[in-house]
Amino acid sequence: MKEIRRILAPEGIFVVSSMCGEPKSEEAKASCDARSLCLLRGGYPYRTLKPLPELCRELTDAGFDVLDAKLAINPWWDHATIVCR
Repeated sequence: MKEIRRILAPEGIFVVSSMCGEPKSEEAKASCDARSLCLLRGGYPYRTLKPLPELCRELTDAGFDVLDAKLAINPWWDHATIVCR
């Protein structure tokens, strides 16, 4: 978040595109850490599955304004698109 803040122009906008929500595939369920809500590979997190409200809260807590947030429901995982300033 600090790096985004550093390079973002004043009044600049950026888009977050992220998987989110409960894992749906058996592979994702098997590699999901329930505590961090991240998919793990080799014991290290590589994708988040935090719910949309939690993703928005993380951005707000980092000092960004969430201008718009949409959730697309998919059979394999849900997808969040969040526009921030």
